[in-house]
Amino acid sequence: MLKAALLDVDGTLFDTERLYTEGWRYAAKVTGYPLTDQMICAFHGRGAKANKLTFLDWFGQDADYDGARAIRQTYFYDQIEQHGLPLKPGLFEFLNFLKDHGVGICLATGTARSEAQPRWEMGGLAPYIDGAVCGDEVLHSKPEPDIFLKAVQLVGQRPEDCLVVEDSRNGLLAGRKAGCSVYMVPDLDPVTDELKTVCDRIVPDLFSAIEAIREDFPEIL
Repeated sequence: MLKAALLDVDGTLFDTERLYTEGWRYAAKVTGYPLTDQMICAFHGRGAKANKLTFLDWFGQDADYDGARAIRQTYFYDQIEQHGLPLKPGLFEFLNFLKDHGVGICLATGTARSEAQPRWEMGGLAPYIDGAVCGDEVLHSKPEPDIFLKAVQLVGQRPEDCLVVEDSRNGLLAGRKAGCSVYMVPDLDPVTDELKTVCDRIVPDLFSAIEAIREDFPEIL
């Protein structure tokens, strides 16, 4: 029985992963670090602390991750200031559907709360959510299950009664390890054979996620 939805934010609810990717590309150009798109993809869904360790592993312990990330952040917020916060198609239809059917909503993002909360408030999510877990509030970031296990506790449900909705490989693996049902709404991460075995559903957008829930959870009419 579906009691709660545990939702990733960047790339799932907001169309922001592309801005982060563009920002990292720009930072790589400015700093000279040879970041490839495949490397940037490995950052998706994870917190800054985990990504810093990966960056240092790639480019050496003296590499200036913080400086490169600051350039990325400036690019990201400049884009939002100029063009607004981009939302995924079907976002509010999906959230209203969950609320109308009594399904709890908990955000589960690898981003630190100081960055994530102002953004989800800007995007109008605050009235819909019952709670949130951020990347700086757990010991291990995605693909470990910590964020989703804490979100399950926060909404007072069992993992098997919770649905994780994610776009990234790291997030999907974390949701599966937590024992939840898992839907992928693809964004920048490719749909691989591995993810086909991890996910209960792969749907093209949040509109389709509504129909998938109706089919998979008979109690939702």
